[in-house]
Formats: sequence, structure tokens, C-alpha cells
Amino acid sequence: GLRDSVTRRLLGGVWDGLTQQDLQMYEEAYLSNDADRESPYYCLFNNDLTREVPPCFIAGAEFDPLLDDSRLLYQTLAAHQQPCEFKLYPGTL
Repeated sequence: GLRDSVTRRLLGGVWDGLTQQDLQMYEEAYLSNDADRESPYYCLFNNDLTREVPPCFIAGAEFDPLLDDSRLLYQTLAAHQQPCEFKLYPGTL
């Protein structure tokens, strides 16, 4: 996903466990080393999203610090005419 975005900067906080420090801690727990950041298992955008993507539904929460990631995924798939749907749920985290 994105390493930085508007929603990450504006919406994450101690109330939801998604401060910048929290996100870094989750990454460090998941990744063995810095090179793993480029793994397609970690960074979805390092996969070929131009063909043979199964149909997907992407739910976006209005106050989710990762909302920009969800929007980017939808826009990328839609631009490549892959079967996808995006729905934003107002007032949700």
C-alpha cells in the first residue's frame, strides 16, 4: 500500500491504533527485513493488476486512515477494466 497519504496523516490516531508509530510497529512485526516491503504479498501494487484479477468489492470507511489505499486500489483496477466495485460507508471507521 501507500507509505504516506492524506488520510494516513489526518485520520489515524491513538483512538484507533493507527498512528504513524502504530503503523510502523505493525510493519516491523510483519516484515522480516526492509526488502520485504517490495514483496507483492505485502505491497499489493507490486502485482500485475492489469489482467486476470478476480472480481472484488472494496469497502471504504469515511474515517479510515487507509482510505486512500482503498481508493487507489479501486482506481487502478477500474483503469485496467478489472471487475471491481467500491463503496464508501459515510460516518464509519
